[in-house]
Amino acid sequence: MLRGHVVRRLAAVVVVVASALLGGCGSEAPTTDEARRSRSSDYDESAALVREYVDAISAGDVDAAIALRCRVARPAAETMEEFAGELRRLEQTIGVIDGVETRWVSSPLVPLKSLPDPVHVGYRIVLDGDVTDEMVTVTVVEDGERRLCGHATAVSQTWAEPLSSQFAPQPPTSAHLVDLMPDAGPPGLVLYEDREVPVDQVSEPRPGLVAYWMRTWRRGSGGAARASVEAYRFDTEDSAIDAAHSLVGQTWADGVAMFSVPGVPGGAGFRVMGWSWLYVQPPNLGPMFDAVTVVYGTTVVVIKVSDETDGHEAVSGLARSVNVAATSR
Repeated sequence: MLRGHVVRRLAAVVVVVASALLGGCGSEAPTTDEARRSRSSDYDESAALVREYVDAISAGDVDAAIALRCRVARPAAETMEEFAGELRRLEQTIGVIDGVETRWVSSPLVPLKSLPDPVHVGYRIVLDGDVTDEMVTVTVVEDGERRLCGHATAVSQTWAEPLSSQFAPQPPTSAHLVDLMPDAGPPGLVLYEDREVPVDQVSEPRPGLVAYWMRTWRRGSGGAARASVEAYRFDTEDSAIDAAHSLVGQTWADGVAMFSVPGVPGGAGFRVMGWSWLYVQPPNLGPMFDAVTVVYGTTVVVIKVSDETDGHEAVSGLARSVNVAATSR
């Protein structure tokens, strides 16, 4: 029953996005020369914007690059140093960006904010003469200027149908959230944080959220978390499903591959670009992390591990540990 409910909801999202892209079922597609010229002009302007953004990043002018994004797509002021640092590490990892190739694409990618005249552009970063895997951005008009307002990998835009069959909520669990936390993290990592966070202090609270627990691990005594398990409890199963869709959607867009987790029915797994917020990390290069989301009735669990192997062993091990705890209560 719940699985059918999720499939219908995912299908509805696809239909709504498709309708928005097509301009609605009852509208007629413009066919005049003037309309075609307008579409071509909007694309040309959008492609030029992508090239300008990549050129600014290549030149190290972070402020100029960020100014080309819509306001909601700009990093917060307190994260700008981190943003610039990750750009430097990306260049150290992949080399200097030579340029970018662009093309018009049809995509379900929705702008981060509903703004006029969305235009989709497929683009590939060029490194040492080689063209990397494709990404997609959407541009909009904000304050009279065209701006970048969203980003995704091209491959992720094809996942709606397989995801609807893979992502199926499981029977409810009565386990306390802390009891869902694995005792140990992946090999080589030590416990970093382990705490319940009051709902009013959760950074992105979801409607209906009544409790939240997080446990994270990192390498040694320094650096950021490299693995995490987050458990959310909601007032209703519908609220949990809606939150799971939102959490999966945030991960899904920047994914480079989907995977299932043996021993964890209904788990939705994604390999995701680690520095996707830069808009210039090629999908086939640079750091990655794995994420798995599972729903148990009113409980949503999200497991993430950075610097994963090709086989997803670390994140799968944590997910199986959570599943044993959830299904034993």
